[in-house]
Amino acid sequence: MSGEAILRVTSPFYRNCELCHKPTKNLYRIVLDGYGVLVCSEACAIKARNNWMAKKNDGITPNEKPMEEESMMEDGGLPEEE
Repeated sequence: MSGEAILRVTSPFYRNCELCHKPTKNLYRIVLDGYGVLVCSEACAIKARNNWMAKKNDGITPNEKPMEEESMMEDGGLPEEE
């Protein structure tokens, strides 16, 4: 993988891969645009990078909320029971 930082992480306990959720003690931490992701294999790392790039191309970042969400307070709060 080019352009990403990759760090091997060995844990004394089992941790889940953030992509496939497989528990393992040996993970790889990849850094994508400053955000770390723990993955279990090269295949998961490639898939995580591809997912990241697809969302980045769509203008979605981890710090932004989706634009479709509306505040309940703007709509007058919770609906009243009848």
